[in-house]
Amino acid sequence: MNTIQITLAALTVSLIACSNTPSTGSDEQAQLFINQLDTLSPARAYSVDFIAQERVNHCNATYTKKELERLNKTDYMVALTTSFKTYVTPDEFPAFVTAIKKTRDCDSDQWAKDVKAYLSNSMEFKADIDARRINMAKGKNMTLVESL
Repeated sequence: MNTIQITLAALTVSLIACSNTPSTGSDEQAQLFINQLDTLSPARAYSVDFIAQERVNHCNATYTKKELERLNKTDYMVALTTSFKTYVTPDEFPAFVTAIKKTRDCDSDQWAKDVKAYLSNSMEFKADIDARRINMAKGKNMTLVESL
């Protein structure tokens, strides 16, 4: 193993150890958790933060370290969003964010099912993706605001 791999392994172990420590968390602790997660996986950090914010704004959830840890460990929408953030092109990703927001549900399992159905069946989503691909071919980028 090279130095970078050893460092990443040590950070992973540290983050897992921190994640297993029960806490009620403060805003500062929550932000520190996101920052630590970001060093390991920016896509995962984005997803935990994004889903947590959606839940705070629409589901009366709290934005605490404890809640972020729970989302990171067990939330299906965090896993789904992480896969989108990882494998979808940056030009197409805003269309997926729109799909996530349009199908929002406080039950993560139902939310994930609804997102998948929307991605499979929505003509609006397909038109958005098609427009983005056309713009990419022309060398233009659409922002999330332009897609809404």
